[in-house]
Amino acid sequence: MYKNSHDKSGKSASKGAAAEQRFEKLLEANNIPFEKSDKKTDMLKHVDYFFLLDGYSFSVDVKARKKVYPKDTEPNDDLIWIELHGVNEGNNGWLYGGDANLIAFETAKGFVFIDRPTLIKLVDNLVDKTTRVREPEQALYRIYQRAGRLDELSLIEMKKIREYICMELIE
Repeated sequence: MYKNSHDKSGKSASKGAAAEQRFEKLLEANNIPFEKSDKKTDMLKHVDYFFLLDGYSFSVDVKARKKVYPKDTEPNDDLIWIELHGVNEGNNGWLYGGDANLIAFETAKGFVFIDRPTLIKLVDNLVDKTTRVREPEQALYRIYQRAGRLDELSLIEMKKIREYICMELIE
């Protein structure tokens, strides 16, 4: 399991690993053949899995459910964090720098899939990239950058993503 150096407690890595296990179980339950990517592909290309469906091959980056604000006790399925730039210099983040053709967002019921190029267009249309904020509570459709980090994140509403989903796997 990959753990970023900024993930001091390991909670983020654990949540990601749990989401991936859940994802695998759903693929298996739906008889969808898949292959887990190697560590290098996962880290550098932001591809967690390859799978076949209806004769087509897909690469997917799985995103675990996340809390929106530090004070939250539970993950939020209504607002989704989008990474526009990673925590390391030269890391364009999973949206712009990834090679996955699909992004699978974990929800309470399963996973929602969106084509990554479609998500890029959606984010480019919704996010005000000229406005930077320092508090997560201000990050809806704005660029949020945590103090002392290079990452750039934005919150978007899941209902906007749902307008463009190409597939959903439900438990």
